[in-house]
Amino acid sequence: MYKVFQFTINPPDPGSEIVMALLEESPFESFELTSTGLLAYIKKEDCKELNLPNFNEFPFKVQYSSTEIEDQNWNAEWEANLQPVSIDQVYLHAYFQKPNTSFRYNICITPKMSFGTGHHPTTRLMCQFIQQLSEPPKKVWDIGTGTGVLAILSEKMGANEVDATDTDAWSLKNAEENLETNYCQHIQLHASVDFTPKKNSKDLIVANINKNILKTYAFECSETLVNKGILIISGFFETDVEDLIKYMETYNLKYKTELVENEWAALLFIKLDGSCVA
Repeated sequence: MYKVFQFTINPPDPGSEIVMALLEESPFESFELTSTGLLAYIKKEDCKELNLPNFNEFPFKVQYSSTEIEDQNWNAEWEANLQPVSIDQVYLHAYFQKPNTSFRYNICITPKMSFGTGHHPTTRLMCQFIQQLSEPPKKVWDIGTGTGVLAILSEKMGANEVDATDTDAWSLKNAEENLETNYCQHIQLHASVDFTPKKNSKDLIVANINKNILKTYAFECSETLVNKGILIISGFFETDVEDLIKYMETYNLKYKTELVENEWAALLFIKLDGSCVA
């Protein structure tokens, strides 16, 4: 038995995507954007672990209700409405959709509700930043890989050593399927607790995760990057930019530039040589 939570959000844009991102860490199995907000599906027994945010803190109105429903293949329902996404030279499509040869990088993603299908602004911002690099990455660490899309793009751009980590076993399984579909040869998947990067071993680190977790990785990112290596982060709002820049720069990660879409932001930092001062 499942329960469906119906969120009515005013205004729905960008409120619906903000709420969906926050609920990603809850035990919901799938989401569906509607004209008035969002539907979120969860197994009835998982409701015991459900801890919803305090929606009164947001600059938009959120109301919700829930009802019980019979089991269905929610992923199949979601797939039926999924559309391809183009991000500069990248074309993200599902296995049941044709590639588009007019794009330089075609990436086939099997949608399993993992974060990173390209439909969320933060994934698009990360893909834009990676494509804008003056030199293609060679040694990459993808933190919170989700579907594996950023790791896959890095390999397609020429990376020959990519470590992709995630705390969620379901995401790692999904990423594994996507690596096979895209014929990747240079990406290694790891559970986050099982991976310890070598010092000064990466020229690019990408992390599309929330603000607080990004801060916990700041020291490790600084230690892992080579001198003048690049860190690209997203998963937070534009209002968090100043705080994150200030925090990251205490770890010799010099702010370079940012991208913004629908109140979501992505930041690019350059690693400076020397020991961390924090």
